[in-house]
Amino acid sequence: MRQNFTVTVPTPSPSLLTMPQLRAAAGLEPGDTSQDIDLAQLGLQISAEIAITCNVASDGINPPSLKAETIVETIWNMDCDGELLLSRRFITSATVAELSSPVASGDFYINRGAGILLRVNSGRPWRWQLGTVEVTYVAGFADDKVPADLVGVAADLVRLRRSFSSRDPLVKSESIEVPDIQTRRLDFWVGAIPGTELSPVPPDLLARLGAYRNVLIA
Repeated sequence: MRQNFTVTVPTPSPSLLTMPQLRAAAGLEPGDTSQDIDLAQLGLQISAEIAITCNVASDGINPPSLKAETIVETIWNMDCDGELLLSRRFITSATVAELSSPVASGDFYINRGAGILLRVNSGRPWRWQLGTVEVTYVAGFADDKVPADLVGVAADLVRLRRSFSSRDPLVKSESIEVPDIQTRRLDFWVGAIPGTELSPVPPDLLARLGAYRNVLIA
C-alpha cells in the first residue's frame, strides 16, 4: 500500500494555546498584553515541537500540526485490504471515493482516534477494491476542542522555556551559605543538559503525550 496526502486547508491558528492561556502560563495578569508578541511566537514554536515529537505527518509544504486541517489523501491499495491507515488521526469528518466513485457514508467506517478507514457492506466488514482510494477528511483539534491534557503539556513547556531562558542553562544548582561571610556556590551540569539530548520535550512531559504520539512505520 502506497499513499500520498496534501494539506489543502491548513489551520489558521497552529498554536495549541490561546493568548489568555499563554499569558496564564507566563504568570501574567489576564489583561497584561505587554508580552503578547513574544508569547505568540513561543506558542507557535512549542506547538510545532509537540507535533514533531508526536510524529504528526507533514505533506512537505505545511508544517505538521495537531490542530484541525483538511487533508486530501490518495491510497494505492494493492492488496485489497479491509483496513487503511490514514496519515493523520483525530478525524472529525470524511468523504471517500473508491476507484473514483463516491462511497456512501454507510459503506465505510472511520476509527477517528486511530485514523483507520474500514470498508463495510450491509454493516459487515468488507475489503477495498484493488486500486485507488481517495479520502478527503478533517483531522486534528478545533480551537475550542484541544484536549485539556494537551493544553497542560504545552503550558508546562511555556513555563519551562521561560524559566530556562532566565538563567544560565549550564547551572545545575545554586546554594548560598551565610555563617559569618556569605558564600555562593554553583554546581554545573557535566555532559548533556537534561531535556536537550534528543527531544525538545523533557521525558516527564513526553510521557504525558503518549495518547497523541504516532508510531512510525518504515
